[in-house]
Amino acid sequence: MAARANSTTHHLAVPSARSEQHRYEVTADACIGIGELAAPLEAAGYGARAGHLAAAIVDHALAAYTFVAHARTEDGRLAGYVGAFSDGAFATFIAALVTHPDHRGADEVLVRAVERHCTPALLMPRRTNGARRTA
Repeated sequence: MAARANSTTHHLAVPSARSEQHRYEVTADACIGIGELAAPLEAAGYGARAGHLAAAIVDHALAAYTFVAHARTEDGRLAGYVGAFSDGAFATFIAALVTHPDHRGADEVLVRAVERHCTPALLMPRRTNGARRTA
């Protein structure tokens, strides 16, 4: 997978749902492998089929977004990712926001990364079938 040209890294510490402190490294690029995507996708309710997706399909899907970022734990494990579409002027839509249940705090830092990258666009969340609330 090729990294996106405007790759940035943000280090933020946020409390998880259990009020423990987790530190996430958020990187704005699509360099996420299918092997590491499988666990958060399965845990978020996509089922066992997540592990059977072809790498080419995942690469294509991630490349379609105008903005992609992923959050990693201090030990480098993928905590979650976000994919968004933005026209850069009027609206930004979050198409995918997936976090592992053990790292619910990662969703907050991922949304903040979208807000920082896509400003001044209005952020418009979109809920899809099968999506779960993170609160």
